[in-house]
Amino acid sequence: RILKDTQSPTFTFINNGTFTDGIWHITPPTGITDIDVEFHDLGGSTIVTIQYQVSVNGVLSANTLTLISRNVYANDYTDNWSISWAILADATNDIYAIIEDQATNKSIVLVKQILKDTISPSGSFTNSEQSALYDIWYNVPSMSVLSLNGFVISDTGGSNLRQYAYGVVTGSKQEPDIYITVNVTADLVGVSSLATDIVLSFNALDNGTNNIMFRAVDYAGNNVTFSMSGKSILKDVISPDILLNYNAGIFDRWVTRDQSWISKNVSINFMDTGFSGLATV
Repeated sequence: RILKDTQSPTFTFINNGTFTDGIWHITPPTGITDIDVEFHDLGGSTIVTIQYQVSVNGVLSANTLTLISRNVYANDYTDNWSISWAILADATNDIYAIIEDQATNKSIVLVKQILKDTISPSGSFTNSEQSALYDIWYNVPSMSVLSLNGFVISDTGGSNLRQYAYGVVTGSKQEPDIYITVNVTADLVGVSSLATDIVLSFNALDNGTNNIMFRAVDYAGNNVTFSMSGKSILKDVISPDILLNYNAGIFDRWVTRDQSWISKNVSINFMDTGFSGLATV
């Protein structure tokens, strides 16, 4: 008796659209432990072994070869199976099923794609020359102060940058009341790193100490916040006040050379409510 089987095993998607959802994930996507792809052998020798292996950004990873089932000895394998989230890289993960029958026919088929990114973007404000312009009190700053040059963000998790924003922290607050999202430009879509500038509105700053916070978000939803390395924009547009206290009855009268009564009946207070403090009086 001669047993002949020259047909390679096949597979079937049970649920249409199982291959990929096209979404970058921070946590395991729904269904990763319940993969609905079935395997078949129509050549007669029956399936022996089913495994899967991961290709990371188009490169097959040898250490991801994982057993689904061995010693199947059946024409069909219809049990749902799972993919390990832990072995997936922060990247585009293509899942290949490897099916072998008793006649050693083997099929390697792409059955699923999972986009994984658990790495937050990074960011920094790197303009050391411009840093010398901060921690100085201004009532009318130059554009050099308000144009933040050297704002750098990057994303190494694979999903790339989606948007960036900035906010102003005043007083004892730790976070801005709101973040102002910078319009996403065509240059930012699908970009893993970006060096850009942000122009602040002086009118939007409060009188006092203003710390600028930045936020960057990638397409998986990972985000990072950072500041200008402890540098602040100090704003004071409030003029000092002079408060004169006196006894009205001491004026409109003739006086002698002894004017000590003036210091006893008149006081002048100099005050600054704009935070920068008095420089001279």
